[in-house]
Amino acid sequence: MRLTEILTPGAYLVRQSVNTPDTYSISFISSQGIIHFRIMFYTGSYFIGGRRFTCLSDIVGYYISYSTIVASETLIIPVPPKQALINIQTRIIATDNYVQNLETEELSFRRGDIFVILSEINEAWYWVKSNKTGETGMVPRDLFMDVTTKIDICAGKPWFHENIDRDTALELVSREKRIGSFLVRAHETVNVYVLIVRGVSGPLKFKILKEDYYFLGKRPYNSIEEILKHYKKEPIHEQICLGFPIPKRFDCLPIELPPIAQEDREKNLKAFKEKLRSAKIREREMIVKAGTLTRKERISFRTKWKPYYVQLHKDHKVIFKDNEKATKAKHLLDLKNCSINHVHHSMFFRDHIFLVVDYSLSQKRTHLFLACQTKEEYEVWFDALRTAGDLASGKTQPNQQYKTIRNLTIGVQSCEMQGAGTNYSPGYCMISLDGFNLGRTDIVLPMDSYKWDKEFTFTNLSGDLSTISVKFFTKGNLLRNAGGVFQGEITLYLNALTSHEKIDNWYKLNCKTGVRGKLKLKGNFQNEVVLPVKEYEVFQAALLDESLVALHTLDSIKSDDRNSLGASLVKIMGCCHSTHILIPKIMALEVKRSLMVYMRIAEMLSAGSFEMGKHSMMHMLIKM
Repeated sequence: MRLTEILTPGAYLVRQSVNTPDTYSISFISSQGIIHFRIMFYTGSYFIGGRRFTCLSDIVGYYISYSTIVASETLIIPVPPKQALINIQTRIIATDNYVQNLETEELSFRRGDIFVILSEINEAWYWVKSNKTGETGMVPRDLFMDVTTKIDICAGKPWFHENIDRDTALELVSREKRIGSFLVRAHETVNVYVLIVRGVSGPLKFKILKEDYYFLGKRPYNSIEEILKHYKKEPIHEQICLGFPIPKRFDCLPIELPPIAQEDREKNLKAFKEKLRSAKIREREMIVKAGTLTRKERISFRTKWKPYYVQLHKDHKVIFKDNEKATKAKHLLDLKNCSINHVHHSMFFRDHIFLVVDYSLSQKRTHLFLACQTKEEYEVWFDALRTAGDLASGKTQPNQQYKTIRNLTIGVQSCEMQGAGTNYSPGYCMISLDGFNLGRTDIVLPMDSYKWDKEFTFTNLSGDLSTISVKFFTKGNLLRNAGGVFQGEITLYLNALTSHEKIDNWYKLNCKTGVRGKLKLKGNFQNEVVLPVKEYEVFQAALLDESLVALHTLDSIKSDDRNSLGASLVKIMGCCHSTHILIPKIMALEVKRSLMVYMRIAEMLSAGSFEMGKHSMMHMLIKM
């Protein structure tokens, strides 16, 4: 492998996948070894770590100058290929004119226009980039022919003049009045181009040699466009930078195209409509779920919720578009590297929100919030995304029948701070799972201590969540939306909690300077496996038996779980339409219990021990 020859921390390279052409990778030598990061290409954009880029060089520049790709590590040393890259982009030429449909991402074009294929959307459409204007969009496949090996690589560019000789090119430049105007033409010698620039006293000529790279002077470039881009910012001769390309006198076709009869046009149109219909059917078959969701990327009052048309595909990718008719993706997620969890109402003061965390950048996580309009829509989307993510990551198997339930209820009771003056500022708590804030208490003014008695319930937690933290903040100004001052936090490890373990304790609030106070929490953690329904048939039959053994057993239980078990029994009987059996039995047990209490009181009265048993009788009456 190329990187194993370097073994220098910070070295990196970008490569294209052999098996999937629309996938790229950044291979990076970090302090932990060689790490690979996946880049997904879709409709002309590149996606990595939840961000969208227009080209691969933008990704490299971002992780060199603006962000770390691994915790505290950035891209430093590029590893060049052993030989120059061969431009394998497919170039196509329009065989007929076309006018775009309004409110679509189609491109209009004329016969002879040159485009570069960026991706194949389906059997009806290409996603392309125009050599003339640089625009990207959709074009019908049936109106193009492949000319990759038949025309010059620069054909169709606004600055490239095909089939003009030296004298004509010099005449065009001499007539141009704007200093810095330029054109490029092909030299009579193979693999040689000439850049002609309008100077102060006349045309300036520069020879460009094409070998493994493009050379202007002794400096190598990857393309002629890279040369032009460089000298638009840097002087090419005596403070002269490149300006605007000189327009062509007339549009000439790079190659001769056969004429198209009206009959052939109608035939091509009919074939295109059939392919379009087939492509729409295939697209619908690939979509698992689609609809409108609102998206927010940060917990801030300044960032607004923005609506997107969202599609969940069978390949576990989530695509965000501006609207239902749009083709270009604004955002893209691979659920294989994502975790999905509920968000409490208190976080944004609205319901039906879930958090999506993207782990595709290993130690560097990105996240976003998605919201639905209704509870029913929310449940469908949450289950669809969670199921697709678990299948993609291998957490569950396609035919897996059992299900793991992880629910957490945490109640923030009160807080007592240490030190002078700490109990006089308004305060609140933030509840986070694995470092992501999912709920918060109200801001309260302290008396002797801070009191909330606020309960938070998080259902269907993701299996990769490991910690819950409660952070305490004080707030100096209630009228401002700015965040509070961090005072301390407590962290509980979910793996250390057993299923149905009660949480009821005072915990120390820790910070960098030591213990700042204590916080009281109450709660319950549920972590259990639910088997298929058929595994519970025997148990169900025992519960629904007319003798109601379960009810008599429940009556003898004296622990705190009695109420929850009783509620579960009533719910089961209700779902099975057996409450007509349960209610008479409950009434009979209550009557029996009351009779026993009254009989005991009568015995005590007859024994003449009224004074001695007064408190006992009151206790029995209260229990009734």
